[in-house]
Amino acid sequence: MPHPGSSGRAAACLPAQRDGPDGLDEAHELNQPLTAVTNYLEAGRQLFSAGVGGPERINEMMEKAIGQAQRAGDVIRRLRGWSARVRPIGAFKISTN
Repeated sequence: MPHPGSSGRAAACLPAQRDGPDGLDEAHELNQPLTAVTNYLEAGRQLFSAGVGGPERINEMMEKAIGQAQRAGDVIRRLRGWSARVRPIGAFKISTN
């Protein structure tokens, strides 16, 4: 289905680009776990510097950061998988008839 307001020709010639992830959604999906990693590591650093929370609490912050980093890695692997299936724009034949 063409984007509203477009002629539909470009969409018909480039179906793989329509079927891929939306860049803004993917950027948000990657940014969220990376921000969480930063926040968990900063919280762990502050607990350590203040001498509060104990090793268990600091370990909890590190475990949460690891989980979020793995989540970000999953997003990147999904994007790589998608991009490997997409043909470059030059690979499409465009008829002028």
